[in-house]
Amino acid sequence: MIVRNSGHIVTISSLAGIIGFPHFVDYSASKAATLNFTDTLRLELNKLGANKIKFTCICPSFINTGFLSLKSFKANFLLKKIMSPILETEYEANRIVYAIL
Repeated sequence: MIVRNSGHIVTISSLAGIIGFPHFVDYSASKAATLNFTDTLRLELNKLGANKIKFTCICPSFINTGFLSLKSFKANFLLKKIMSPILETEYEANRIVYAIL
């Protein structure tokens, strides 16, 4: 990518990387790191002259990846706080690919 000065790097973060959620400290911290990683990598590649490489960091609310059981305390707490349904994996993956294309 650097040699060609083209490409598109996509990272998946989360709403939890922007807003911390109680009971999700480690998850929120790792998703915040993803946001920072994407931004820092973009800056570093720009400094190297690879300024035509595109970056997209996706920050959806929560996707049903099996990370948490939808019947668990954490899931119930989360659903009450975000007031939004847990998103389905395949549908969201297709939406992300479509948006990038």
